[in-house]
Amino acid sequence: MVLFTTDPGLRRELLGLSLVWMWGVQRLAGFMQKRLPPHPVLSRLPEFLTLALECNETRLRRMGVLQGPLATLSAAQKSALVAEAYARKGGATARKLLDAVSLRGKKRLTETYLNDPAVKALMLDSARSETHAQAE
Repeated sequence: MVLFTTDPGLRRELLGLSLVWMWGVQRLAGFMQKRLPPHPVLSRLPEFLTLALECNETRLRRMGVLQGPLATLSAAQKSALVAEAYARKGGATARKLLDAVSLRGKKRLTETYLNDPAVKALMLDSARSETHAQAE
């Protein structure tokens, strides 16, 4: 995917977050096997969750997030991916907080749109026409 070429860490972050989701689904399947009452539909839910996990792994491979089978990743690699994903999210949150309380204050709208190339071109054209009108 194009996103992974512009931000290579994004692939690892998405894989780490997907691993957390997959771990949660596995735990849910285990809980269901032990605690749910006997019922024809409820007894099939763990199979459904296993299929959902397999489909998620296939989707991750097709998107390019996962390079090989998930089973080839060691527990240490999986833990590192999860830790890295949450570190990136924490860093992004900290960056947003620092921007919100920075000493330079809030960025004004005029600072944003006056730096736009289209607006600068219009202002330059306007200034040129005024100078040309004054010269005549």
